Amino acid sequence: MATERIPLSQPIESRNGTFAKDSYSSNCFFETQDQKRTFVKRPGLVLAKQVVSITPPAHTPSQGLASFNSKLIAVINNTVYSINPASSYAVTNLGSTSSTTNQSYFVKTFLDTYLFFHNKTTGYLLNQAGSFITMTSLPANPYVSGTVSLNNYIFIGTTNNRIYNCNVGDPTTWTALDYVSFEQTTDTLVGIAKHLNYLVAFGSTSIQFFYDAANATGSPLAVAQSYTSEIGCATGDSIVATNNTVLW
Repeated sequence: MATERIPLSQPIESRNGTFAKDSYSSNCFFETQDQKRTFVKRPGLVLAKQVVSITPPAHTPSQGLASFNSKLIAVINNTVYSINPASSYAVTNLGSTSSTTNQSYFVKTFLDTYLFFHNKTTGYLLNQAGSFITMTSLPANPYVSGTVSLNNYIFIGTTNNRIYNCNVGDPTTWTALDYVSFEQTTDTLVGIAKHLNYLVAFGSTSIQFFYDAANATGSPLAVAQSYTSEIGCATGDSIVATNNTVLW
């Protein structure tokens, strides 16, 4: 898509014929073509549809926000809300999560069949029908920051240095032996993220990369040994993956 450049200012002019007041325009800019000046409105949303109001109890945390099947999914004060732009931004309470102030980590499955997320203690699924499912088949918590979708698998990490995966194409099923260990160094796993076609595992003093080796049993992942870095991550909650870049 072509880049549209929008002027942020206009030529210095007088508003009332004196130097006491400069020119003024609100949410628009001047444009001159063929010796004719016109006002052009800056692109934007209708004001009435910019804000969705959810009123949780006072002083409660906002724990996560994701898009799923043309809706917004928000976790606020351990409650999951669905916000539907197609229905005047109607807000629906989908259910509650486990009591925690932790951030929620979201990932969508292939073709948006499910939205998976966890809050380091419990995992959840939303399906296309809007059903909210609390998962009971995940490995034992606590989990580290982040979750990754790679080659039709969902991955989560645990604080005992294991990276577990669901069955291929089925985030409702997790097997106890389907994991790979974060063990190339003596580090402790604090978070996971996706970069290109790698799962990136962050320790407090090192980073390890894993790729899909298509193993017949156990985890499909294998460690890319030559990519291990001796730079770590102070806190998993700082990890952000966006536009082929991972920040932490």
